[in-house]
Amino acid sequence: LAEDAGLGSPYGITRVGPNSFTALDPQWLALPSTVDSVTRLMPPSWSLSVLAPANLDPLAGAIAGKEFDAATKALRTRFHPHEPGLAWPYFLIGDYELRQTSGVNWHLRLDSKATLQEDTMQEMVRLKKALDGWIPGAAEHWTMASFPWVGDRVLPGLTVLDEQRGWFSEPVDTLQEGLTRRTALARLLCQERAGIRRHGLGSASLFLDASLAEYLSWRLLKVSGNPDDAAALLASWKAAEAQAGPLPMPLSLLEIGDLYGPRRLLSFGPLVWVAIEQECGRAEFDLILKEFLGTPGWWSTEDLEKRLKQAKPEADWEVFFRKHVYGRDLPASP
Repeated sequence: LAEDAGLGSPYGITRVGPNSFTALDPQWLALPSTVDSVTRLMPPSWSLSVLAPANLDPLAGAIAGKEFDAATKALRTRFHPHEPGLAWPYFLIGDYELRQTSGVNWHLRLDSKATLQEDTMQEMVRLKKALDGWIPGAAEHWTMASFPWVGDRVLPGLTVLDEQRGWFSEPVDTLQEGLTRRTALARLLCQERAGIRRHGLGSASLFLDASLAEYLSWRLLKVSGNPDDAAALLASWKAAEAQAGPLPMPLSLLEIGDLYGPRRLLSFGPLVWVAIEQECGRAEFDLILKEFLGTPGWWSTEDLEKRLKQAKPEADWEVFFRKHVYGRDLPASP
């Protein structure tokens, strides 16, 4: 938590003890600073309780209980603890209306000025059910909330949609950066599988996180019955690579800055995953994805290569990884 001076914070949070915070502002989001993408320091286990005015709702995954604090006349909300390695502490606070769509509870901020709330949530629920059916093992407790001016956020057990991006005022079939909003929702859901529950290790960690999540989004669109969206996403990768020229460094060495610039991890990277699927065979590769992504943990490209050799020993996986993962050669286009 960044604090300008002393015990106070410009964001309406006051530290009241070595490990406790009191929320004073009706609109606040607490997120950890970016962790080094190579060493990926593993978060410890942690538990969280938030003390806030009783009319506000703190959100941070699954709620374990609530108690009224007579001394402060505020409500203390306790959340279920997180296992080691899953996430650093996070929470948001706001004035929310609890809503339910297709049996799923979610939280819409009262000042969001939403005019089309259900469209996005209905599509989110539909896509999530398709993803859970394809790769089981999602978080037991999951919810969604709106929040302004923070960008879309994927956290363990909680997905935050930025109200300013039109999620609650425009249909999911409208375009966002050249692709439908449905595609963007698929991307957010797949980040929970690759990058949140299962983290990459080593210099190729972003290939195992961001690139895999992008590939999973393409597959999810196909699995959920949206072939046109899937085709448009695949075409966008090919078009980006056709214009980008040679990869400046091996795919496994691309750093997080690539995601905010050239974004080769989101075009070259998923095309490598498509090639892995084709070389391994979709049915067998899906078994590998379920095995690795179905449970929280950490993995490396060495773990992936070892498992691929078991699945299809006749393929020369050492050459494949040397050329396309640890090298700069783009596989043949699917």
